[in-house]
Amino acid sequence: MEIFSDDGGRTKLIKQFMDLDYAMASNVWDYLATVYEDKMTRDEKISKVLGGEFFKLFFERAELKCIKLLIDESAIRRAVYQYCGHASENKQTGIVIELLVGAKVLKAEEIFKCLVKNEKIHYGKTLRTILEKMFISLLKKNPQKLILNKKVAELLLTYIRKIKTEEKAMLEQRIKEIK
Repeated sequence: MEIFSDDGGRTKLIKQFMDLDYAMASNVWDYLATVYEDKMTRDEKISKVLGGEFFKLFFERAELKCIKLLIDESAIRRAVYQYCGHASENKQTGIVIELLVGAKVLKAEEIFKCLVKNEKIHYGKTLRTILEKMFISLLKKNPQKLILNKKVAELLLTYIRKIKTEEKAMLEQRIKEIK
């Protein structure tokens, strides 16, 4: 079976593989993401399968293990955040938000490095969405005052400066007001 042509068969195969051994299925995903990395930039189908479909299957099966994969495995992280057009969707951005709220700056930075290179999403709008949802999460933690960790603020300002659209000034101002 050709992994990129048989949609139903591929999904069934990956689910069966995860039932058998999630770690081994993770290794296969990492292997495919590594081997097909140069093709993901040119072939929408491959990037959709490895960055979108596989992410969805692994995330639905075991959220925490999938998040650990994204943090630990650079090829998988790039497949999901750098090459896939689904990188700006709720589950993917939710992971970044949780890392920022938890002040896991280095882990969040690895994802931002991928997002900024993703040509299939609108980076400025994606970053704006991440910031807005992060502010909501922070306000839920402390409704009296919005507190932003200094390292998180610096990281956000670094990646806000890479925006080339009208969102840049507004987002910089929001971070500076809270900082």
